[in-house]
Amino acid sequence: MNGKKVSFRSIIAVCIAIGFLAEVSSPLTATGQSQPGLHAVQVKKIAVMPFLKATFGHTATETLDSPTSRLYFDYENISSNADQILSRHVQEALRDHHGARVVRLREAIEVYEQMPKDETRDTPRTLAQKLGNELKVSHVMIGTVWRYRERIGGSYGVERPAAVAFAVYLIDVANGNLLWSENFEETQRSLSENILAAPTFFQRRGRWLSAMELTEYGIEEMFARYPF
Repeated sequence: MNGKKVSFRSIIAVCIAIGFLAEVSSPLTATGQSQPGLHAVQVKKIAVMPFLKATFGHTATETLDSPTSRLYFDYENISSNADQILSRHVQEALRDHHGARVVRLREAIEVYEQMPKDETRDTPRTLAQKLGNELKVSHVMIGTVWRYRERIGGSYGVERPAAVAFAVYLIDVANGNLLWSENFEETQRSLSENILAAPTFFQRRGRWLSAMELTEYGIEEMFARYPF
C-alpha cells in the first residue's frame, strides 16, 4: 500500500516537474520589437495596408526596405486568400485597440489598389507612407505572410498539421519610422514530438488547429504586447 502511494506521488512529482520545465523552456512562437519612447506617440488615425504575400529578408529593415519586385514565397505553402484573411484579422485586432480611429479596411484596399506603384523602386515602407498620406492617417500597419497551409485531417487526428507564418510592422507615416513589429511562425506539433510545449498543447484542449485557428492564436499572442 505504501509502495503504491510512493509510486503515485512520484508520478505526480514528475508531472509537475515536466509542467514547470515546459513553462520555462517552451520556445515562443511570437517575437517582436518596439522602439523606446512609445508612451509619447499618439495614434490619431490608423489604417491596415493589405497584406503582402512575401518574405524579403531576415530582419525588419530588410523586409521594409526591399523593392516589392524581390518578394518571394512558396506557392505550395500559402493559400490563395491568405493575404485577405490576415488583413481582416489585423483590422479586427486594431479596432479592439483604437475603435473608430481605424480606417475601414475596404476603403484602405480601394485606395491601395488605385495607387500608382513601381515594383522596382517601391518598398513596403514607401507604400505604407503613400497609403497613409492618401488616407490622411498618422500610422499604417503593414503585414507580410509567407506561409498559410491548412491541416489535412480533423481536430483529433491529422495527416499534415496546419502551418502559418506572418509578421506585422507599425509605420509612422510622417517619417517612415518603424515603431513596433511582431512575427508569428508555427507548424503545430503533437505533444509526443515536443513535450516542452505541454502547456500550449493543453491550452488548446489537445486539438489540432485549423490554419484559421492557428492564425487567431498568433494574432492574440502578438497583440497582447501591442503598446498602444
